[in-house]
Amino acid sequence: MKQDSADSLRRCVTHCISKRHFPSAAWLVARGDVVYAWEAAGKAKLNTVFDIASLTKPLCTAALCLQLMDKRAVRPQDSVEKYFPQFKNHWLGSATLEQLLLHTSGLPAWHPLYAEGKGKAAYLRALKNLAPSYAAGTRVEYSCLGYIL
Repeated sequence: MKQDSADSLRRCVTHCISKRHFPSAAWLVARGDVVYAWEAAGKAKLNTVFDIASLTKPLCTAALCLQLMDKRAVRPQDSVEKYFPQFKNHWLGSATLEQLLLHTSGLPAWHPLYAEGKGKAAYLRALKNLAPSYAAGTRVEYSCLGYIL
């Protein structure tokens, strides 16, 4: 990472904070033992602890889906039933991958899948037993369930 890249990252983060996209940020850019940038902006300090549990969605699942879309292995408009035939003629079967990724599929905000059993089959059964919280595509309701599916 060159100094101009570190300056660019700093300007981007500062701009996003000024636009109120998020209140603060802290970052560490390193390779091996070489630290290129270790900074904080907004309300954060270098030792600020952030909850990163939900980062698996955009950093892993969504990124992998985008790679598959780029390779044309999947399409945003593909339906759930294309990949899970057991959802054919079920309200969730017509939901699209795009709706799952954008939290607009109709799935409720939360359901304890872990209480329904373990493994793929148990989770799919539990998801199939859920009623929609709203009509797909009509609103955004943050839900981990779409990313689990």
